[in-house]
Amino acid sequence: MKILILLTLTNTILANALTAKMNSKSLKEIDHYINETIDIEYKNSEVLFVFDIDNTLLAMNQDLGSDQWFNWKKNNLSKKSEFSTLLKWQEILFNLGHMRLVDKESVSLIKKRQLKGDVIALTSRSPSYRSATLRELDRYNISFRHSSLASEFIGTKKSQSFLRGLSFSEGVIMSSGHNKGEVLKSLLKEKSHRYKQIVFFDDHSKHTDNFYKTFIDSGLDVFVIRYGKEDENVREFNNENDWKIQTDSKLKRLRDILISVFGSAPALI
Repeated sequence: MKILILLTLTNTILANALTAKMNSKSLKEIDHYINETIDIEYKNSEVLFVFDIDNTLLAMNQDLGSDQWFNWKKNNLSKKSEFSTLLKWQEILFNLGHMRLVDKESVSLIKKRQLKGDVIALTSRSPSYRSATLRELDRYNISFRHSSLASEFIGTKKSQSFLRGLSFSEGVIMSSGHNKGEVLKSLLKEKSHRYKQIVFFDDHSKHTDNFYKTFIDSGLDVFVIRYGKEDENVREFNNENDWKIQTDSKLKRLRDILISVFGSAPALI
């Protein structure tokens, strides 16, 4: 049975309570809606919750190395070959830096959902960033290790569909920038899952749109949330050239330090 109601949450699209897109900046609002719809319709074991990490659960403490910084740099590379250099710098910055919670409510929300069913993380980060990613999640007592899906691929999985490689371990999928919907769909094909509903959180509309398109005809209900708690910080960075200039200056200083201590460092980008 489908529950059909007109959604009233801010900027929600579509009118099916179980298969829908939503824009929201409030985890309390989202949780209330899920309690009133999905939790009524499905058993806990039939629902899979999937969380993005960058600017959804965690955000960098400074602009340098942040998701918005990475995307700004990526979109302004003069050569495609410079992308590998950007990835090297991002790995250094993840390893050296720390992250903050986007919303303190996320910790309790994840724990609440884990008491009921399966919860995993799905990030665009590459497998080489796994240790730094888990370290920062552990800092806030966020763990996805107890999901029934939390088995491991041996090494990094590559295929014609996922040439850059991806990994799934300890409940965290590192998808290397691939279509997140396709990555999860491929994983679920390999597992004997019982899900009837997937709930997906991400701050990028590109990812929520792709996820929705991937699962809309899959036979599963899919509820995607474009979570915008960090939007204002992203907007400010994108609109402030001075902030961007400051990150370039900081990166140059960091490179000088690395060269003075270790004798080498990636090129500037």
